[in-house]
Amino acid sequence: MANNEETREFIVHASKEDAFDLVTNIDSLAKLLLATEIRGHEGGELKPGDTWTYVHQLPDRKMENDVTFVEYEAPTKAVFKSKNAISSATTTWTFEDIEGGTHVTHTQSEVESQMPAAQRDELMNAVFERFKDLLED
Repeated sequence: MANNEETREFIVHASKEDAFDLVTNIDSLAKLLLATEIRGHEGGELKPGDTWTYVHQLPDRKMENDVTFVEYEAPTKAVFKSKNAISSATTTWTFEDIEGGTHVTHTQSEVESQMPAAQRDELMNAVFERFKDLLED
């Protein structure tokens, strides 16, 4: 099943710089995405062109997710391309200052997924809750 674009938004009570840093540091991004292993990257800050593989432990198997960091505009935008056995997408994170925190927009374009939309929403909502937990604790 192919979808053109999926956009989700939320507010985090942290600076846009901290939000940007969360998604542009491979170690914190791995925590956000619950990766059990990172292959092909030394760790730390990402730069455009970096590629790596996250390994996720699912209930019945491991899933590998190949990722490329495409571009960024610090501290307002970060773009990634990813592909795994059941989906692929270009993901853009944007961060905008608001009173008391940051407005985060997560847009996935060129989405191709075998996962039903409701299941993708549930998965992404869990990611956004972890995003808040990692920055607000």
